Amino acid sequence: MSTTHQTERLSAVGQALAAWRTHRQPRHVPHVLREQIVALLEQYSVAEIVRTLRINYQMLNQWRRQLSEAAEPPVAEAPPAFIALPAAVVVEPASAALPALTITHHQGSGSAVSLQGQLSVAQWRQALSLLDREAVRS
Repeated sequence: MSTTHQTERLSAVGQALAAWRTHRQPRHVPHVLREQIVALLEQYSVAEIVRTLRINYQMLNQWRRQLSEAAEPPVAEAPPAFIALPAAVVVEPASAALPALTITHHQGSGSAVSLQGQLSVAQWRQALSLLDREAVRS
C-alpha cells in the first residue's frame, strides 16, 4: 500500500471523527468509528493515531480490548471428566404381577404357622426370617 493511500485512510477516519465531534450524536463515539480507529493500528503507531486524531491513549487501548474480546468466539466449557450416575433403584413389580405363595412352617410340637399372599421378594425374605426366628425360639 502506498504512503499516500495510508495517509488518506488516516485522514478519512480523522474527518469522520471530526464530523462526529461537531454533533456528538450519538453521545459516545459510534461503534463503526471505533472499529475504523482500531483498524488503523495495523498501519500506524499508537502515538501517530493518538496525535493525529486527538484521542486519549487509554481510550484507544480500551476500544482495542473491547473489539478483540468481541471478536473472540466464546470458549465452550469442557464436559466433566466424570459423570455421576444415580444410585441403582430396585423397582418392585406391580402387585398384580406378584405370585400368590403360601409358606407353612411346622413346629416340633405339631403346630404349624402359615403365610399366604402376594408379597414382593423383599417382603417374603422378611417373612422367612421371622419364621426362622420363631423356629429358634421353639
